[in-house]
Amino acid sequence: QKMLERVVVELCLAGQRRGGQRNLVLSGGVAMNSSLNGRLLSSGAFDHIFALPMASDRGIGLGAALNYAHQTLGVDRFFALDDVFFGGAFDNRAAVRAMRKGGLKHRRSDDIHELAAEALAQGKIIGWFQGRSEMGARALGNRSILADPRVAGMKDVLNERVKHREWFRPFAPAVLAERAADYFEFPPGVADLSFMTFTVNATERGKSDIPASVHVDGTARVQTVDAKRHPDFHRLIARFAEITEVPVLLNTSFNDQGEPIVETPDDAVATFLKTDMDILCIGDVVGTKP
Repeated sequence: QKMLERVVVELCLAGQRRGGQRNLVLSGGVAMNSSLNGRLLSSGAFDHIFALPMASDRGIGLGAALNYAHQTLGVDRFFALDDVFFGGAFDNRAAVRAMRKGGLKHRRSDDIHELAAEALAQGKIIGWFQGRSEMGARALGNRSILADPRVAGMKDVLNERVKHREWFRPFAPAVLAERAADYFEFPPGVADLSFMTFTVNATERGKSDIPASVHVDGTARVQTVDAKRHPDFHRLIARFAEITEVPVLLNTSFNDQGEPIVETPDDAVATFLKTDMDILCIGDVVGTKP
């Protein structure tokens, strides 16, 4: 890791000196290394850095679509990548069918955000399935497993009970964008931190308030959540903050070890049944195990 950071930083700085540019775009599989991206961010060498959220082979579909739009349709300008929610969406009826098929107890909630926030504040682990799925490797609040970051032991609980992976694996904090500077150190306006592509240092408040989302070295692969681009997830975190005074949720991808992130309600129910989550929320439908 140290050698990778040294080589890539030197390469980027050499390119900057030759070209005179202070804007940097990161792509290719190595750009999925959020610690490397964070090193470039903290270097202060660039005015703007963009790390493609699906920088590895996962981005081939998007690249093919953009190439077709540009070469065949004659679109002159590519769009600004404000979000990555390009996948499938499912209604409440699909959620009910999947839960009934899986034998879950289920009901419709009048306020799914209130229900989920209350449960999270009580230490419950939630499978959160909303809207269109994310493109790329990171679950950004539409196909996520969520938990309370305030208790340090929560990461061990998740690794053992849900994700079935090594104890040292960290989890990401999803923080309200307007409160991010209270919990994390980063140069304002240089990079978009909403895609979980940069690792930054936690502030002392961050280390104290959300230990389950801060790695042993004091860093975190942060995801900022703003109300305009992701109103649904922002609403959930904001309600959790009203209850706990902490505007952060522990966020990890909705999948078991060695499996892809869930795409359909049937996928979500199957993963929920074989992991030790407490509640499954698909749209406005809440499911629990018998």
